[in-house]
Amino acid sequence: MKSINKLRVLAFIISVACTSLFHGPAAVAADAADVPLPAGGSVVVEASQSVGLLKLGGTEAPQTTKVVQVEVTDMPFTTALRADVSKASNNNWDSQFTIQIEKAIAKDDVLLARIWARCEWSMTGQSSVPILFEQNAEPWEKSADFQTAVGAQWQQIDVPFVARADLAAGKSQLVIRLGTAKHTIDIGPIEVINFGKGISLDVLPRTLVTYNGREPGAAWRKAADERIDKLRKADLIVKVVDAQGQPVEGATVDIELQRHAFGFGTAVSADAVLGKSANNERYRKELLRLFNCVVIENDLKWPNLVANGYDKPSKLIDWLEQHDMPVRGHTLVWPGKDVLPAVALARLDKPEEFRALIHAHIKYTTQFFRGRLIDWDVINEPFTNRLVEENLGKEAYVEFFKLAHEADPNCKLYINDFSILETSNQLSTPQLEHYFETIKYLQEQGAPLHGIGIQGHFASNLSSPDVLLAILDRFGSFGLPIKITELDINSTDRQMQADYLRDFMTVCFSHKSVEGILQWGFWSKAHWMPDAALFDESWNLRPVGESYETLVKKTWHTKASKVTDAQGKAAIRGFKGVYEVTVKSGTKQVVSGTILASDGDTVTVTLP
Repeated sequence: MKSINKLRVLAFIISVACTSLFHGPAAVAADAADVPLPAGGSVVVEASQSVGLLKLGGTEAPQTTKVVQVEVTDMPFTTALRADVSKASNNNWDSQFTIQIEKAIAKDDVLLARIWARCEWSMTGQSSVPILFEQNAEPWEKSADFQTAVGAQWQQIDVPFVARADLAAGKSQLVIRLGTAKHTIDIGPIEVINFGKGISLDVLPRTLVTYNGREPGAAWRKAADERIDKLRKADLIVKVVDAQGQPVEGATVDIELQRHAFGFGTAVSADAVLGKSANNERYRKELLRLFNCVVIENDLKWPNLVANGYDKPSKLIDWLEQHDMPVRGHTLVWPGKDVLPAVALARLDKPEEFRALIHAHIKYTTQFFRGRLIDWDVINEPFTNRLVEENLGKEAYVEFFKLAHEADPNCKLYINDFSILETSNQLSTPQLEHYFETIKYLQEQGAPLHGIGIQGHFASNLSSPDVLLAILDRFGSFGLPIKITELDINSTDRQMQADYLRDFMTVCFSHKSVEGILQWGFWSKAHWMPDAALFDESWNLRPVGESYETLVKKTWHTKASKVTDAQGKAAIRGFKGVYEVTVKSGTKQVVSGTILASDGDTVTVTLP
């Protein structure tokens, strides 16, 4: 295993220290616009009483979080609650503040939550602040789910939102989550105002989220572009000869990239691809235009196969094969209680039967699709889904990889998890450490692990490019390819969303270990987070979609021309992939399917 790039990590730590010293903490939310509040709002939570209403909860809170009241000076309020979180927990809800809402709220009411907060201490100089407004019982439906970061100075956070359900008095709550990191945070007055149904969210103040490294002249950009040129490009040699094999000087050689070697993909569903409507037709058109690989979103998950059978995903793969679209399988075993089929859960009290059933599923499924998938996610999200490990031991994961490899030896086998890059600038979290140790364990135990899947479900939990690079370096130390398997940026701040997709993809494309980036959907009506989609429901390309298309179809696209020398050669530098080569010298010759994989790759074109 290669050593971690300590210089890059050190550079990141220095940059955070300098940013904190001269510009405030990294990735702090931008100030909300100075927008006056509309008249007529009804106060749901009174700011002057809110500190006394905050209640500490969560399964880990008694052991990890100490709360005291502190005095505040030079602010329009005089007291705050200080939460000292002494130990990182597995989930950010393991320790949290709540305020129960004692007034009724109607569906589609427009509300504003305003919260004062500051970071008293953390290793990075900032505290993550996840803020939610939700039902206070099952199904915990959330009307607001926002996250930002605050530094050493008091900051007012404004979160406008729309109520997603009718909420009777006492049936909803405002939540400020505290877990996952060791830090000390001060929470000041909180106000919640209900403006009813008569106004738009756009007239309310909103705290905007930003991130370090967003500025056009950020230092990381030049280094990333240099790595991209070195890693992702090569020189293609086109040799032009006549019918007698003699070199042709002065021939015009045009090349254009047809398919990237790097994987730019998306999640798809059988219903979206195989449907007969006009929207399905547009879906297929954009899929083939924008992407060169796919992952099947839900149709191959075990519960779905039990419920719907293998025929539908098989027909989906048929269509994708016909259109030369490589397919990732997702997922063989999702090892949690809520994501295993009932037939498996029914055998939990008989561990050997439970094990045998999982083995049978792995064997049958991998053999059924043998030769048709380029990858399988063998284990999905092992940090938050531990039922299999608790009942069969971690060694069962090694068995699963070996069984899948025996059944389909040419398929690359991956592990997959989330909240690895989306850490809000933390270089280490319990989930990240668990994933690292799980991969290390699998390698040490001889599991045929061929790649690392890292999801990328972002909202306001944005990590800076420097942090992304440091984390990718760390997981790259395993010597395995990395794929960004589930990318989306769920935000209605369209410019931030577009900028972050551009910068996130640039970081990943510039990293030597990353071999692919797959969006977790691209059309809002076929997306688990509609606001994150590249296209809105009417197929208008959002700014985030424009960022994606600009990168893949323009910035990282090669269309070039050159004239052959006396040896009949033309060397043209381009992005690695499959090319169409056109040669003109009196006559015209077109050669499709030319592969550029490394410097010096040569194609000879014979003119008649």
